[in-house]
Amino acid sequence: MKQEAHVISIIMANALNRQLVIMALILFLLIMIYSYKLIHFHLNDCFKPNFEGLWKLKLVHHPPIAQSDYCISHPSMTKHGKLYLYRWEDLHDCIHEIDDLKEISSFPNHPTLHTWVNQTQWSYPLELYGERAFGLLRPPKTAYYQFRVYTTGIAELWLSTDHNPSHLKHIVTKSRWQIDDQSSNIVALKREEDYFIEILHTQAKVKGNVIIQWRYFDGRNQTSFQVINSSFLSLPRQCSYKSNSHQPKRIVRLGSQVKKLNIVKHHVTVNNQSLLSLKSLLDVEIRRQILPDCPYSTPTNIQRITKPMVDLQGPTFVYLMRNHRFYGRNDFVYYNDDKAVACNSPFSRPLALSIITDYMTNLRSKLNRTYSIVEIINVEEKIDSRASNRYFIEMLIQHSKSKAIWRIADYFYRNKESKQLCRINQLEWNQQIRVSIILAIQQQGYWVQYFLHQVNQYYQTSHDEYFSVVLVDFGSTDIDIPALLRSSSFKKIQLVQLGRKHKRFSRSAGINAGVQAINNRRSIIVAYDLHLNLPLDLIDNVRKRCFPGKTVYMPILLRLHCNASPNDPNGEWEEYGFGIMALYREDFLRIGGYNASQFRYRWGGEDSAFLNQLLYHHYDIERVCHPKLYHHFHRRLPWKKDVYVTYRK
Repeated sequence: MKQEAHVISIIMANALNRQLVIMALILFLLIMIYSYKLIHFHLNDCFKPNFEGLWKLKLVHHPPIAQSDYCISHPSMTKHGKLYLYRWEDLHDCIHEIDDLKEISSFPNHPTLHTWVNQTQWSYPLELYGERAFGLLRPPKTAYYQFRVYTTGIAELWLSTDHNPSHLKHIVTKSRWQIDDQSSNIVALKREEDYFIEILHTQAKVKGNVIIQWRYFDGRNQTSFQVINSSFLSLPRQCSYKSNSHQPKRIVRLGSQVKKLNIVKHHVTVNNQSLLSLKSLLDVEIRRQILPDCPYSTPTNIQRITKPMVDLQGPTFVYLMRNHRFYGRNDFVYYNDDKAVACNSPFSRPLALSIITDYMTNLRSKLNRTYSIVEIINVEEKIDSRASNRYFIEMLIQHSKSKAIWRIADYFYRNKESKQLCRINQLEWNQQIRVSIILAIQQQGYWVQYFLHQVNQYYQTSHDEYFSVVLVDFGSTDIDIPALLRSSSFKKIQLVQLGRKHKRFSRSAGINAGVQAINNRRSIIVAYDLHLNLPLDLIDNVRKRCFPGKTVYMPILLRLHCNASPNDPNGEWEEYGFGIMALYREDFLRIGGYNASQFRYRWGGEDSAFLNQLLYHHYDIERVCHPKLYHHFHRRLPWKKDVYVTYRK
């Protein structure tokens, strides 16, 4: 009996052990399943809010996939109590506005990571990212609702009039300039109705959080602001949709560059590259025979300036921007809110053609030769309210017998009463005048390489032997500049080292030093910026718009927005910027150069102050929106701490 009892006890113990093992396995599986659900479906448990506005959130990173695929790949997932959350990371310094997020090529369908949240409050311990949360909102009561947004970055709240995302409307924005939270207008919502909701958020320089709250008034009771919790949220049926919420507000895209004119049957199109290599400018002695000469006259509005101005935004500035009209290459448009807008004021086609006709009549009469127009490149009119208007024409003409193509470029006045033309003998384009770009640099190795690449491209295309560069370096250590210059195929680069004399960067002192380093007084200097591309026709324009003692060229550049590029230009014309400037070296010195004592370590203001002095000395300013002159978006530079604003808008 004892032996049988012992055997039975052993059998029971083994059975018990097996049961314990099975129970342990079942318990382990239950824990794993619960943990999986906890991580993936109860992200709100990771929120630890307090009344000081501090939260911690551990979000699940998923591989980036398309929105439509993401929705389809989770058909059995619980839809109630969540909003989708898409995030775009690694945006460097290129995320400051909501439009910066909208202009990312992967927005809105391909985020860096995606997850979901079950309330309209979350945080993330990183900088430089953008987010998009979206789903359905179901109000608890039919009432009037008000929404409130708080974030350390920028956030937009969009709400549809129903469950359809194509009906989304902007409700409220909290910008980075607004210290307090921002509340929406009152919105009427119905109980048990679904409304599509979308939240857009960008975060730049501090760790980010977002809080969307609501409250309602039903005629009797008014609630306090509260975070919208999972009871009123659900995932949408569709993730891919078109909406106004995804369209940037600041769209400015370049349109048609030129309206081509088919003047003759066999029209020849000449682009920038071939124009630069086309050295057959009609001989000046021949051009002098076409029209009678007359002297240059300073525009009436500039003659009236008798003292330096305090405000450059008044009538004189309007004159600078609106007295110049264009037809041809500079008559191009950009798009603002899907409307074509001309940056340069357009010159009417009938008037432009009448000017060309008058000029060609004089040409055929005086030269006794037969020429036909191959292409009109430019017709410009500079309006003078009291004196004769000034014109500039640039075109290609072809001799009927030899078939030789010549380039014509002339300035002339047209008498308002007699309509007679006279050639301005002091505005004579010299293609062989020396032009030097002056650039002040410090700790910008990548951009220095980019600039030199642009310079090499220009030289290889134009073979311009009268072009050079002066680099003024303030002790850069991030790149070996002398070695970089030795490896450059373009050799006409002069390096001025100011690192020992100036420990801090100073653009005004750098440009002044670069001008002093140029020996040829009868040359043109171009005060330039490192973050620009170099249009192939820029130096060409500098030569035909700068004349000693008379004119200064200050082109208007397009400041590219975040994620824009020269191939996809999206930005705004910098009408109030005068930092890019070309004039004769002797004129720069006559004015006294930049005020390096006042603007030594300040960024901005030296250009406006110099413009003020130019106008006081009665120089005519050439202001042109230059096609393809782009300023690249870049990170804020370390020395740009002080901004001089006296002459700024």
